[in-house]
Amino acid sequence: FNERYKQHLNQLKLSDAEYREIVRETIRKDKLRELLSVRVPAVAEQVRLLGMKLPESAKTDEVVKRLQMGEDFGAIARELSADPATQDNRGDMGWVPRRAYDEAFDKAAFSTPIGTTSEPFFVDRGFWIIKVLDHADTRIVEGTAKEKLKDRALTDWLSDEQKANQVESFFDS
Repeated sequence: FNERYKQHLNQLKLSDAEYREIVRETIRKDKLRELLSVRVPAVAEQVRLLGMKLPESAKTDEVVKRLQMGEDFGAIARELSADPATQDNRGDMGWVPRRAYDEAFDKAAFSTPIGTTSEPFFVDRGFWIIKVLDHADTRIVEGTAKEKLKDRALTDWLSDEQKANQVESFFDS
């Protein structure tokens, strides 16, 4: 074990103390995320989506044309999506509650009528096209959606703390 551990540290180019500090910070972050998970609603408004992320706007025109010609959304997502999850699942994103993604994503997802495809919109260094399959005013939040909302709770808390406190960062070589 000790030999493999030393090899691992060499690969990471970290000392034992540096690695232990990273592990401590990761544990603290995970504990804080779990403590903040009480802010995640058990039930929320959600939409059931198909989606694909395209790396460049030129691809969006091609996809829109193909969808208008009646081509299968899932087949196009498998072929072109730059998001591994939607590519592997033929675009199926499952049930998505508000705030699981960012504001632009929510706006498109919750304003697009059931059975229709959104206009392309930019989020997270890519262009998204989504198709709304269903809408539920109240649905239990579970699985990946719940984990995304836990991440959002942590991010929101950190943002609130940064606004309320003076945060300084020190970088050295």
